[in-house]
Amino acid sequence: MELKIIGEGEKEIWDNAVHSSPHGTIFHTWKWLKIVERHSFKQTFTGNYPSKLYPLAVFQDSKIIGLLPVFCYTLPFLKMVTSPAIAVENYYLGPVMGDVQDLKPETQQIMLMDFQSEIDNFIKNTLHPKFILVHTSPHFTDIRPYKWSGYEVEPRYTYEIDLTRGKDAIWENFGKNLKYYIRRTEKEGVTVEEGSRDDGKFIYDLLKQRERIHPREDFLLEIFDNFSPGDLHVFIARQNNKNLTGIIILTYKNSVIFWLGAPKLSIRGIIPNELVIWKSIAWAIENGYERYEIMVADDLSLFPFKRKFNGTLLPFYTLRWRSPFFRLVDAVYHGIRPRYR
Repeated sequence: MELKIIGEGEKEIWDNAVHSSPHGTIFHTWKWLKIVERHSFKQTFTGNYPSKLYPLAVFQDSKIIGLLPVFCYTLPFLKMVTSPAIAVENYYLGPVMGDVQDLKPETQQIMLMDFQSEIDNFIKNTLHPKFILVHTSPHFTDIRPYKWSGYEVEPRYTYEIDLTRGKDAIWENFGKNLKYYIRRTEKEGVTVEEGSRDDGKFIYDLLKQRERIHPREDFLLEIFDNFSPGDLHVFIARQNNKNLTGIIILTYKNSVIFWLGAPKLSIRGIIPNELVIWKSIAWAIENGYERYEIMVADDLSLFPFKRKFNGTLLPFYTLRWRSPFFRLVDAVYHGIRPRYR
């Protein structure tokens, strides 16, 4: 096997591998990664430290076995490697295995172990981080090689709705209260339609006011300009020609992801956020998509809202590795900290 850092001239090779893999997402695409690299910083009390992208690929006999995009941050006393990047509204990224579905399970598992070994060797012996953090994408389920390599493994969850059941079946699966208030919201004159770049900025401003988004507005606008209208769509709720709320969705392969938006509102008797999501689900079905993801089901404060749509829990994983020195510092810190509470 051979590990290679993919360059700009090979971006089509990268994107083709991402597209053909069951683990590949829009967040793994070359264009997305390069935008993220420009906007991701690790903020500390000594300043902001930029990210450096390493698009790592492992080959065997000129065929891609797997990919892992990682971002490296060099701080004064700490070097860290993460996948995804920090503070750019990417909840997961992680490894992408090549299209090996036709191989025997034993062969697939051995290839994953070899891939992980090659990647781990490069990161630890070339980049020399003291801390590694990876959030895998959903559908990447075999994390044993990471566990065997000393990574801490934490299960995470996201919600997925199977759109192939059809619009009527999904609607009937909603609770009575949700269906009642969606109908009532429409009767109160709230409409939902696809929005513009300015509507995307409106959603960003709402999230910023509520401290529910990390990056600056220029990150969102660059994403919008590069992915809309093909793979990014805005849905906006209006009443009496006034914007109320909205969401931004991403589309890739056969999937739709509810990425950003639906900031908490308190409007008596109506639920614009729920209506927007329902309309975007209906749009996804009408346009032939097969799954709809309501990203991340780990935040207890958002649980009452996200559970309403009766999505299926889909696991992904957080993987952490710390150098012996970093583990020692962490243990000392947490050993001393309770004394000062």
